[in-house]
Amino acid sequence: MRYYQLLIAVILSLAVWSCKDEPDVPEGPKLNEQDREAMIEIFRELKMDNNEGFDFNDPKTWPGVQTLLDEEHNEYRVVAFTYCEGIPSNGGHPDDEKIFTVKARPAGARLSPAFGKLTALQILHIFVPSERFGCPIPPEIFDCPLVYLSIQGLGQYGSGYDFPEGIEKLKGTIKEISFVYTKFVGEIPEGIKYLANSQLKCLDLYDCGFRGNLPAWTSTFSCWTCFANNNLTGIDWKFFENPNITHYPLMDKNLMGNVVVPDWVTKTDGWKNFPVENKQHRNGNLKYEDGTDTVWP
Repeated sequence: MRYYQLLIAVILSLAVWSCKDEPDVPEGPKLNEQDREAMIEIFRELKMDNNEGFDFNDPKTWPGVQTLLDEEHNEYRVVAFTYCEGIPSNGGHPDDEKIFTVKARPAGARLSPAFGKLTALQILHIFVPSERFGCPIPPEIFDCPLVYLSIQGLGQYGSGYDFPEGIEKLKGTIKEISFVYTKFVGEIPEGIKYLANSQLKCLDLYDCGFRGNLPAWTSTFSCWTCFANNNLTGIDWKFFENPNITHYPLMDKNLMGNVVVPDWVTKTDGWKNFPVENKQHRNGNLKYEDGTDTVWP
C-alpha cells in the first residue's frame, strides 16, 4: 500500500514539474475593459436581457458592435454600434451588412449615457421607426470622436425632447450628421453653427419638429444641409447678407404660413447670387412685399 502511495506522489510531483517547464502562453487581445462595461450598460438600457443567444459576459454575442484592434495597447476597442428596428428607409449607413435588426423592443428601453464612455466610437447609427421608443438623446454621445452620427425615427410620434447640448464637441471629427424624423422641441440649436468650418460633408435635420426662424448662420455651411419639413415660420433675413451662399437648406412646404420677403433682401448680393433652382418655392407661401409670388429671372 505504501508503495502505491509513494508511486502516486512521484507521478504527481513529475506532473507539477512538467507543468512548470511548459512556457507561458500569452493571452490574445481582449476588449478594452471600459468599453466592455459601457456596452453592458448600454445593452441593459436597451432591455437586451431576454434576447435569445445574448450573453452579457460574452462580447461575441453582442449584436451591432464592431471592434478594431488597438495594436499599441493590444486590446480591442468599440468603434461602431448600430441599432435598428427594421431596415432604414433611406439607407445611409456605411456598412449596411453589419446592422443588426430587432423586430420588437421592450417598453422602457432607452439610450444610455454610457455611450460617452466609448472613447473610440466613430460610428453610431440608431434607426427606430416606432412610436414606442420615446426617450431623450443623451448629450454624452457628443463626448465620442464620432465621424458618422445617424439617429432616425426617435420619438417620431411623440411630443419631442430637447436637443442634446454639446454637439460642437464633434467639430474635430464629424463628417456626417443625420437626425431624420427625430422629434425635438424648440428652435434649431445654435451649437450646430460651430460645425460650419469643419470637415462636415452632410448635415441632415429633416422633419425634426424645430420651430422659429431658419438661422442666418445656416448660410455659412459649404456642405450639403437640410432643415426641411420642420415647423419653421420664417427666415432670419441676414441669411442673404452672405454673398457666397451655395444652397438653400429648405424645400417645398417648409415654412408655416405666408412669409414675406423684405424688399431690402432682394437687393442683397446673397439674394442676387442665389442659384435660380434654389429660389423656387412651389407651395407659394414665400412672397414679395407686394403680395406676388417670388419669381426670379
